[in-house]
Amino acid sequence: MNGGDAWMWRVSRDPRLPMNVVAIYVLASAPDWERVRRCFKWCLERVPRLRQRVLEFATETGPATWSPDPEFRLDDHLRRIRLPGPGDRRQLLHAVEWWAGQDLDRTRAPWEAILVEGYKGDKAALVLKWHHCFADGIGIVQMLKRLLPSTPEARQDEEQPFEFEAMARAHRPALTGLDQHLQAMATAIAQETGRAAQYFFGKAQTLLRDPTPAVCRPPDIAWPAGHYKLLPGSALLRRRSLGRRFETVEVPGSALRRAAERTGTSTAAVFVAAVLGACQKYHRHFNATAEDLSTAMPVNLRNFGHRGPGNHIGVMLLRGAFGDIDPAARVRAVYELTKRERNDLVEEMIPLVGAMACWIPGIALRMSAYDMLSKIDLWVSSVPGYSRPCYIAGAEFVEDMTFAPRAGSACNATMVSHGDTSCVALNIDPAAFTDPSRFHQLVQQEFTAIFEPEQEESWG
Repeated sequence: MNGGDAWMWRVSRDPRLPMNVVAIYVLASAPDWERVRRCFKWCLERVPRLRQRVLEFATETGPATWSPDPEFRLDDHLRRIRLPGPGDRRQLLHAVEWWAGQDLDRTRAPWEAILVEGYKGDKAALVLKWHHCFADGIGIVQMLKRLLPSTPEARQDEEQPFEFEAMARAHRPALTGLDQHLQAMATAIAQETGRAAQYFFGKAQTLLRDPTPAVCRPPDIAWPAGHYKLLPGSALLRRRSLGRRFETVEVPGSALRRAAERTGTSTAAVFVAAVLGACQKYHRHFNATAEDLSTAMPVNLRNFGHRGPGNHIGVMLLRGAFGDIDPAARVRAVYELTKRERNDLVEEMIPLVGAMACWIPGIALRMSAYDMLSKIDLWVSSVPGYSRPCYIAGAEFVEDMTFAPRAGSACNATMVSHGDTSCVALNIDPAAFTDPSRFHQLVQQEFTAIFEPEQEESWG
C-alpha cells in the first residue's frame, strides 16, 4: 500500500472524514440472485485484492499492508434488498444514502455490495461500496471493463480478463507477523525514496533550464504544503455535518462534446465550469460571495508512469468561481487554468507526500487532516466510464452513478460517462448547502445554459 493509500485508510478513522466510494450500477433487468453470487465468486478468483484486508502496526506508522483475510466469506460482503413501491430514483438514492453512512468493517476486506431489486418495477441496481484505499475511480473502471462481459450470454468463467499484475503479486503466500510488516516497510522505503530522488533530480533540471516558473505562480492557484491558509473557504458553506444528500444530473454525451468543441476545451472543463457556475449562483441567491470558494480537482497520474491498483492521483486546488461571467467564458477559464498548471502540479504533489505521509502517526494525521480538508468546499472529478455494453450476471448495466467521498468538504461532484450519457453524482452536506434541492436545480440549469443554442454568440 503506497503512502497516499495508507493516509486515506488512517484518516478515515475520524467519522468526519469517511473515505468510502459508493457506485450505483443500474441494471436493465433484475438478475438471478444465484448467478450474481457466482459472478462475484468468479471475480474473487481473478482479483485477489478483493479477498484481502489491511494490516498495520498499532501505532499506525510506516506502510500499511494488504494480507489475505483467513476468515473471508462472501456473505459478509454481498447482500440484497428490495425497494418498496414504486421504487423510483429518489427511493433508491435515499436507501443508498443510509447505507453509505455505515462504515466498513476494518477487520475485513474493505468493500461491500448490495443488489437492490424492485427499482422502477422490473429493473435493479447493483450498489458497490469500497474504501478509497482500494482504488480510485479510474482504477475501478479499468478493473470492471476487464471483468464484465459485453454480451448477456457470455459465461464469466469462460472469459479471460486482464488481471492486474500487482494484484497477482499481492496474492502470493503472505509472510506473517513482524516479517510481513518489515518486508513491506523495506519495499515502501525503496519506492518512495526513488520517487523523491526522481522529483528532486527533475526539479533541479527544470530550475537550471528556467528558474522563472518556480517564483511566479499564478495567484489563482493554491498549492499544498503550507498554502492552505490561502484557501479560507466559503463563509456560506462553512458548516459541516455527518449527514448526506445524494442527487444526480444526467448529461447527454453529445451535448458535452459539442460544448467542448465550441469552446475549444474539454468535456471535463465543461463539467467543472457548470458546477462552479451553480456554486456562484447559489451564493448570489443567499446574497453571499463565492470569491473564497475553494475547489479541489483530482488529477490522473497514470499517464505519468504510475500503474497497478491503489490511488494514482494528484490534487489541483482552485480558488473562487470565476465571478459573474457567461458560461462559455467560465468553461474557457477553467480549461486554460487547469491546462497551464497540470504538469507542474504533478511534479509538486506526489513524490514528497507519498514518501512522508505513511510515517506520520495516525493520531497526528487525524488531528490535522480535518482542519486542512474542511477548508475545501468542493471536490470535482471527471472519470471516463464505459463505452461498450457491459453485463452483470446477464443483466445489462445501463447507468453509473458514482458518489465519491466528501472528505470534509461541502460537496463532491463526480461525473462518470456510460455510453452516450454522463451522470453527475452530487454528494452534498446538508449542513453546508442548507437548500440542497436548490443547488441541484442550479447545476441542471447551468448545464442547460452551456448547451443552449442561443448561447452561440458566446461560444465565439
